[in-house]
Formats: sequence, structure tokens, C-alpha cells
Amino acid sequence: MQPEPALFWTVLAGCGLAIAVVGWFDLALLWYPLRFGDAEWEFGTISAHLNGLPLGTLGLALVAAAALAGGKRRTARALAVLCLLIVVSLLAAGLIYLLDVPVVWRAANSPAIQHVVKKAMLKAGIFAATYFVFYAWLALILWRGSRVTRDPA
Repeated sequence: MQPEPALFWTVLAGCGLAIAVVGWFDLALLWYPLRFGDAEWEFGTISAHLNGLPLGTLGLALVAAAALAGGKRRTARALAVLCLLIVVSLLAAGLIYLLDVPVVWRAANSPAIQHVVKKAMLKAGIFAATYFVFYAWLALILWRGSRVTRDPA
């Protein structure tokens, strides 16, 4: 029995959707309750958000691959817009993070805490840059791919 390619992409899309929902819901819980204005909360929340992005990103990428392979033009375009919104949110989070660094650094009153803050800043910078490039690239791929689809659905 030869497997049906459409069935494979449907299963992949379903798996990706489940992973994306779990990953993004987990990230959303980090932000509740909102405490903007508290530099330590912002610093910690943005760091944790960047640390938690792999699961939601993987799920979104699986859904994107299935949409492109299945010729789902509207889905691909909606995902491209979502990816651009994520890029904008990464820029905003990065700006907030940079503004919080001096405050958090002053609060780090021992060499051990300063070491932890340095590691968090390095990790956040690398993660933010990587996700920024990935989501911008994925938005471009999805938008371009949606122009050559077979099915308008």
C-alpha cells in the first residue's frame, strides 16, 4: 500500500498545531499577570520567553511546511503575517530587555549574580537574533510560497 502524501501532510499539520498550541500557551502564561514597569520581572520574563520559544516555533514550522506542501494559500499567508508579528514582538521585547539591563545590573550586587546576569544577557541576545532571523525568513518563504500554490483554500 502506497501512503497518500496529502494524509502525511495532514498528520504533520495536526501534530504541528498541537505542539504550537501547547508551546505558545505555555509562553502566554509567563506574561500573566503583567507587571510592566518592574525591570526585574521584564528581564526574567523576556529571558524565560526566549528560552521557551523552541516548542512553539517547531509547531509553527510544522504547520507552515504542511500549508506550503498542501497548497493552502490563505493559511500560508496568515502564517506569514503571524511570523511578521512575532518579528515585531521580538524587536519590542529586545528593546525592553536592553532598557532593563542597567537596572538589573545595578541590582546584581555580587560577582556570582553578575555572572548569572551576563550569561542571561548573552543567551537572550543570541536567541533573540536567531529567532528574529528565522521568523523573518519563514515569513518570506511563506509569502513567496503562497503565490505558487495549487489550491486557493
